[in-house]
Amino acid sequence: MKYIKQSDLRDWRNANSTNKCPISRADMEDCVVDHCHTSGRIRGVLHRQSNVLLGKIENAWKRYVNKSSTIELPEALRNMADYLERENLDILHPYGATQLSKKFAVKKMQQQEKILLDLGFKKSDIKDLNSRERTKLFRKKITQNKYES
Repeated sequence: MKYIKQSDLRDWRNANSTNKCPISRADMEDCVVDHCHTSGRIRGVLHRQSNVLLGKIENAWKRYVNKSSTIELPEALRNMADYLERENLDILHPYGATQLSKKFAVKKMQQQEKILLDLGFKKSDIKDLNSRERTKLFRKKITQNKYES
């Protein structure tokens, strides 16, 4: 194993940096040398924010999951990508309805009206409503089909 001095790190980073971050594909204007916190060995050059995210993920894995899991983090991340890419169920979570309603509430009137029209309301149903009333109508519409167990 070779050791690189702190004073040589910038030159090494510049010589080994790519145009795009290998994780986020962000431009590499702000990049850092990434290293494994277990072995201390350099893994490569990443965009600074990707390096921060990677560190947070590794720390969360060690803190919350590692002891109860039979797999290592790379496999868990591949499993996570597969899970995120699969089709969502057609059931709206209660907090999901709140999140959608909050996003709806901050939209401009014309955007709100378009969404309500797309949801099947008539122009006459919504023309005299204020933002709060339109948001209430939106929430009622997205939560009207109840899940039956």
